[in-house]
Formats: sequence, structure tokens, C-alpha cells
Amino acid sequence: MSTPHPDPRLSHKPLRRLHLMPWLWLILIWATLCVAVWAIFAAAALQLFAPTLTLTGSLVRQTTTQDVILPAHMPVAEVLVENDTPVSQGQAVLLYDTEKLDQRMSNLEADLQRLAYTHRCLTASAAQTETAGDVPDPASDNGASACEIQQQTDMLERQEQEQRIRQLHLIRQQIEYAGPSLENARSRQDQITTQLSYEVERHALQIDIRRQTVLLKKLIADQRHTRQAELHRLTQEQAALQKQRAELQQLLEDPFLRAPQAGMLIRQRPLPRDGTPMTDTAIAQLLTQEAGYQANITLRDDSAATLTAGDRVMLRLSGLPLTAPKIPARIRLIAMQKGHFDSSPAHKAQLEMLPSDIADPRWRRRIIRHLERMNGQANAELTLQPVPFLTHLQSSALNLWQGRRP
Repeated sequence: MSTPHPDPRLSHKPLRRLHLMPWLWLILIWATLCVAVWAIFAAAALQLFAPTLTLTGSLVRQTTTQDVILPAHMPVAEVLVENDTPVSQGQAVLLYDTEKLDQRMSNLEADLQRLAYTHRCLTASAAQTETAGDVPDPASDNGASACEIQQQTDMLERQEQEQRIRQLHLIRQQIEYAGPSLENARSRQDQITTQLSYEVERHALQIDIRRQTVLLKKLIADQRHTRQAELHRLTQEQAALQKQRAELQQLLEDPFLRAPQAGMLIRQRPLPRDGTPMTDTAIAQLLTQEAGYQANITLRDDSAATLTAGDRVMLRLSGLPLTAPKIPARIRLIAMQKGHFDSSPAHKAQLEMLPSDIADPRWRRRIIRHLERMNGQANAELTLQPVPFLTHLQSSALNLWQGRRP
């Protein structure tokens, strides 16, 4: 019995399957990798996952300072508040010297009376007569005031000029009355010469009279302009002195320098030896604590790119139980600053936390008490919003391209 021979076509089929199996596995692996990469980019685009950023910093209470200004030439009698003392708004800080203020008020009243008298003297009459001399001078015991002396001087100058004009008129009348002297003229030529000399002299006198008249008018105009300018100056000086008198009257009624706002009086400076500064002087500063707290943090470029002023972040304070809720804070400012040791710029963010933003009143009171015990300072753990993976990947690639570490 003969043994059957296998079909040669059937003997090659298993061998072909074995040759096709590696190619199928390679295609399957590449397909799986493509699906995984596509899923990663799809999730990154949809921001389904992202690395969180947690920073640790110090939360400090916001404070403002304001100078306490002592006005110039204000005499001080006593300092009522010592250094490092809390004061309320409107509380008396200094006591002015009322005796010196009274003396200053008396001097102001005397100056106002003198200015009022001078004003009446200048406006007494348009002709600048001696009617102003009827009013007694409060600043002089014997006689005329400076205004009266000036009036008399102006009047004498006008009288001298008028006298020159009258003398010129008299000379012209005498010449015209006498006429030309033709008695000694022997010839016709001498008569013509004498007549011409007479006419020249007469016209010269007329020209001199006109010139002196113009000078008189100019003198009167200059005196009027000077008087008006002096009246304007006196009016302004009276207004300034009246304003000073009103301010001084208020100081006499309330002779205290008061705090412009509530706070802690710090950096108190010594007063001048005579107690009267020559210029406006900052004698102390008021340190006022605001309701909010602030902190400064450094951000990476990828984190700063996703944040803007006004965004909210969450804080967790140290020293509170783990069950304490996170405190909402707000980003006030994001700025780019250049480091001292690193040439690459960094982003600085300023945060603001208000206890009034805490929803739970029980925890709000507890957190406020905790911050008060810590003297307005506490360590805080800051958790920013997750940075999108795609943004993080783009920033890392950009840093690698520019030769920097991510």
C-alpha cells in the first residue's frame, strides 16, 4: 500500500501565516499609539486634566501711612500724644500756644486798620486834595501818614509844573504886548531880521508851553495809574489779611492740631527749639491698617499666561484645622519683573484677601481672630487654577526652543 504524498500547495499556507503575524502586530501597535496621542491632545484641548500649582507665601495686612502736617509759623504749646499711640480720627495731637495766637490776632487787626485808612486816603478825592488829612492816622502820633505825604508830594509836583506853564504864558504875553523892537533898526533889512527874531521867540514859547502842558497831563496820568495800582494792591492785601484773620479765629476757637484719620502715631519728630516751624513740617506719621490682606507671589510663564487681574484663587492659612474652608482671594496686579541673578524675567502677582468675602460667618470671625493673634501676618498656601496641559506643553516647547529650562 503506497503512502499518500501531501499536497505541496497546502504545505505552504501555515508558513505564510507565520510571515504575516509580525506585520499585523506592528500595525496594531501603531494604531493604538495614534489613538492614545489623539486622546491626549483631545483631553488637553478640552482641559480635562492639568497640573495644579501650589505656592507658599506670607499674607500681610495692608497698611497705609499719612503725614501729620504742622503748618508753618504755628506756635506749639504742648504735645498731647506720645509716639506709638493709637489715635482716632479728629483726636487732638498738639495744643497751639493761644497767647502767641492772640498777639498775632492783635497785629492782624492793626494791619487791617492801617490798610483801611490808606484805602480811604487814596479814594478820598480825584483831585488829590488835602481832605485826607482830616482823618487821623492810627499808626502815627504826630502828623501825616505815608498816604498823605505821597498825596502832598504829588500835589507839589503838579503845582510846580503848573507854575512853569503860567510863567511861560506870562513871558509870552509880555513879548506880545511889547511887540518887536524896531526903533534901533536903521535899514529895511534890520527891520525884517528883528521881526523874524520876534516871531521865532514867540513860537518857541508856544512850543515850550505845549510841551510843558503835555508833561503835566502825563504826570497826572502817571499819578492816577500809580494810585489805581496801589488801590488794587491794598485790596488784595486786605483780602489776604481777612482770610488769615478768619483762619486765626478758628484756631483760637479750637487751638488743636487733630489727626486726619485713625491709626497708630509713629515716627514722631522733635519740634523746633522755639516751638514755631518756619515751613510746613511733617511732625509724625499715622499708620492705618486696612481691612484687606495682601501677598506677593512669583509665577511661571505658563501660569501667568492663563491669569488676569481680577481672577479668584483659594488660600489656606497655616494654624487653622484641616476642616477650615479655603479663603477666596483676588489677583490685583500681574507684572513682569527682571530677577537679580537670572536674566530671564519673572511674573509677580499681587493678591488681595478680604475677610468679608468668606461666606461662613462663623469661620469668618475665627479667621479674623486668628489673623489678629498673628499680628496681621500668617503663612498661606495658595492654590492656583489648573494650567491647561496644552498651554503647559506649548510653554515648555517655547522654553526649550529659546534655550531655557521649562
